[in-house]
Amino acid sequence: HFPEAIRGSATSILAETGKPFPRAFFLRRLLEQFDREYGVFRVSGFDPIIARWKAMTNMIGRRIIIRTIDGSHSGVVIDFDQDGFLILRNDEGGEMRFFSGDVTIM
Repeated sequence: HFPEAIRGSATSILAETGKPFPRAFFLRRLLEQFDREYGVFRVSGFDPIIARWKAMTNMIGRRIIIRTIDGSHSGVVIDFDQDGFLILRNDEGGEMRFFSGDVTIM
């Protein structure tokens, strides 16, 4: 059961599959993957990680709203920089960098 504020958009593995999912299995796989990625980072730095991240995202070129502690901003995602920041061309034509925030794809 989800809080009222997110009930319309939240989901879970149980809700999607009708089957319970063992949390210990999920956590083990998550930590294994984290360990692999950390090994890549230690050997090669962040470049291969951000390249993979860019290849997997569907956000570049999409219109979004990003909500941060400083407020909401809208525009088109133009890239992720080498530090992992999201680069947004805002509605006024300026570029903004975001390290974190809640993103909604429009």
